[in-house]
Amino acid sequence: MDWLSVGIDILGVPIGVAGLVYAHIANCKAKKSNSIAKRALQEAAESNRIAIQANKLAEDANSVSERALRVSSEDFEYNWGFRIENDGVICISSESSHDAVDFTLFVEVQHAGKSIAPADAHYRHVDNVSYGAQLFFKLESIYPQLIPKARAQKRHIVAMFGDSVVYNGRNPITFDVIAVMSWKTPGGGERGGTIKRRLSCREDKLGAIVFSQVS
Repeated sequence: MDWLSVGIDILGVPIGVAGLVYAHIANCKAKKSNSIAKRALQEAAESNRIAIQANKLAEDANSVSERALRVSSEDFEYNWGFRIENDGVICISSESSHDAVDFTLFVEVQHAGKSIAPADAHYRHVDNVSYGAQLFFKLESIYPQLIPKARAQKRHIVAMFGDSVVYNGRNPITFDVIAVMSWKTPGGGERGGTIKRRLSCREDKLGAIVFSQVS
């Protein structure tokens, strides 16, 4: 038996074990380093996401500030015209030099503050109403009973000569037209307004229907 070889083999056992231990320790440290590196990458990504979100919030805040500044500088007024044609067509016109954006119009007929024909109210939406724009609609569309009712009114007596009576058409019907409007300025400011006009409708002595504005 070669005692020298045996001794060397015996001596090699603890050295091999020590090598395995060191290898295991090194492997654990490598895994820990990888875990730390992975966590660092995740934290860096989260920090980047937060930074992007912060920039977005800053941009939104700037946008809101700019919009508020634009709106506050829009101290101009809007003016609207109203007229009724001889054929009973109503016209609402823009008399302002500034555009009315996202314009909404609601019109109904009232008497003594109460709606006469709520189911027939006129509604219209226009994306942009510029200076001079005119919006038309027929009065009969919001007051369908108007013409038959006007023709059923009592005759208007203007003179009597003995048994002779002179008529001048029929008594008029008076009512209010209410137009409620809402819109935005070019900068996004919310605006609104109301037009109220008293109109009359009657049958004249020739049997024609006549419309007029009382106030």
